[in-house]
Amino acid sequence: MTHPTNWKALSVVLGGILVHITYGTFYTWGNISLYVISYMRHRMNVDVQLGDATWIITAVFMGMGVSMPFGGMLGTKAGNRVATTLGSAIMSTGCVLARHCLHNWGLFVACYGFLYGLGIGLAYTNPLVCALKWLPKQKGILAGVISAGFGAGALVFNQIQTRYINPHGVSVAKGETYYTDETVLDNVPHLFSVLAVSYLVIQTVGCFLLTEPPASYTHHHTHGNYDQAHHTHAAALREPLAAAGA
Repeated sequence: MTHPTNWKALSVVLGGILVHITYGTFYTWGNISLYVISYMRHRMNVDVQLGDATWIITAVFMGMGVSMPFGGMLGTKAGNRVATTLGSAIMSTGCVLARHCLHNWGLFVACYGFLYGLGIGLAYTNPLVCALKWLPKQKGILAGVISAGFGAGALVFNQIQTRYINPHGVSVAKGETYYTDETVLDNVPHLFSVLAVSYLVIQTVGCFLLTEPPASYTHHHTHGNYDQAHHTHAAALREPLAAAGA
């Protein structure tokens, strides 16, 4: 019979996978960028080109770079669940605000790019650190499994986005670069609300599952030789790279 603490450890891993699925969704920008830019040009008269879409990914990584060190410090002081919850809330808030920034490219980049990345960076290492505390001898497996959640985000949400925004597979009109079909463009603003709610639901469940092991559990499962260095955020950040063979 499986010991209750083993189920607890597995639930923490599941929580890490769930929140990382939402963090990996920034890669779906390539899937919706044409729709969003078409909407901004056709409905909002914003002077933006498809080539400007790269600013979103740039802004996401800028946000992650700024917040990731603070995420590690917050996780150490306040707990991994707190840091993950705060980062998740910031990321989803960026998605909500993006809907209201479709009239201004700079504001849209700030919300769906920088603020989105700020939230991801703040939370990114915390689920893995939490899982490592439960299963300290499974570093490679945990890094691979939780990182797989990050990669699965785009796989899952690409399908959701396309089915919502363009359910009938409408193509760009012949000779045009951007969408002008009104039924497709009507769905663009609402998409961000649908995504934000989806992210928040998944993140809420994931954060709820992230619990810290009691001191007695840590002592018993490391035979009293708990090495804190193996469970720092810097170490957690290295694990996905090691799992990928970097």
